[in-house]
Amino acid sequence: YTRTPMLSKLRQLTLTHWIFVGMGAGIALGWTAPEFAAGLKPFSTIFLRMIKSIVVPIIFGTPAFISGDSKHVRGPVKGEMQRAEWEQFTAAAVARYGPGGDFWAENPSLPPGLAPGNWILWNEQNAPAFWHPKANPSQYATLLRITREAVDTIDPSIELTVGGMYGFPQNPKGITSKKFLRQLYKKRGIKKLIDGVSAHPYAGNLAGVSAQVKDLRRVMDRAGDRKADLYIGEIGWASGGPKRSSLVKSQAGQARLLKQAYDLFLSRRRQWNIEAVYWFTWRDYAGAGPDCAWCPKAGLLSKKNKRKPAGRAFEKLIDKKVA
Repeated sequence: YTRTPMLSKLRQLTLTHWIFVGMGAGIALGWTAPEFAAGLKPFSTIFLRMIKSIVVPIIFGTPAFISGDSKHVRGPVKGEMQRAEWEQFTAAAVARYGPGGDFWAENPSLPPGLAPGNWILWNEQNAPAFWHPKANPSQYATLLRITREAVDTIDPSIELTVGGMYGFPQNPKGITSKKFLRQLYKKRGIKKLIDGVSAHPYAGNLAGVSAQVKDLRRVMDRAGDRKADLYIGEIGWASGGPKRSSLVKSQAGQARLLKQAYDLFLSRRRQWNIEAVYWFTWRDYAGAGPDCAWCPKAGLLSKKNKRKPAGRAFEKLIDKKVA
């Protein structure tokens, strides 16, 4: 993306999500990041060498110089200009980071297998915090169509996954993930554009997690999309934080739920056609945003990079299930 009226105000590249899952990592490619505003310069090759795994890009966000709104996240579907700009951005991102892209040619020391073949479109579009002013399946369907068109101009083999959705947004202008997906599938021609669906089935206990995942799988199957993959795009609990949150546990409780959740997903992998599971998040961090007070303590590592009980449990899980 080369038009840069906001470039002077942009700071270093911000990755809005660091999601770690042993054999993969999800990175949100924010449209406002200078990586793209400056013409898609390479992001950290050190990071890619470190993870040595498949990166799953999450393409997400509309900069204020496109949306005209610096306070909210809006979908880039209002008018021909916004849609054209989004298509240009998406095509540029795929041309650079998709299989055979410029980034990999410029960094031959990186294994070519790192190039992502699956891209996740947006984040929690069923909640107004990420689709202002209110969740809108029809608008998201438009975004899915123009994204597919843009991707196909570069690499038709790339798969598109519906952005991860939390089951029950608290804002009344949100839509449950089950209802949002059901309405999305009713849009003409949409099923053929969906290669997968991502879930963020956050819940205080395992029963709540399972119920959300089953709901989405059932909607997909009833829409005739049984072959579409299901991704657990985010799952996690915190080891500290506001006691009022059902997602805040003790360090031991976080580790116990991590193991239980992954055991559940592994046992139902074929039944639910689960392609991947991503833990949120890799490391604790300072500060808490208004939309996620529990998130800063959700890491597998402490802020000082020391393994928490959840980190040790995750390492044992990988050793047992993968190695």
